[in-house]
Amino acid sequence: MKVVNGTRQNLALIALMIATFFNPLGFDVLFKMIWDLTGSYWHTIAIFYLLSALFFGVYFWLSGKRPVAYLVNILKSKLLKINKNGR
Repeated sequence: MKVVNGTRQNLALIALMIATFFNPLGFDVLFKMIWDLTGSYWHTIAIFYLLSALFFGVYFWLSGKRPVAYLVNILKSKLLKINKNGR
């Protein structure tokens, strides 16, 4: 894993905390306010999921982590193991 400087790491952690907040955890008052503004439950849900995805993306970008590449490597190693064992 790549080492990043302290300020960038702190910003990454803040982005992760915000992403976790917007991903349906403990946001009742803000959710109700947005719901009243949009007048639509589904639009409000979409806004919160998009904000969550945005901040998760910012976290991954700032922290230097590559989750998709990590998952691809795991899948490749599992498939190679299955092919070698014949199961």
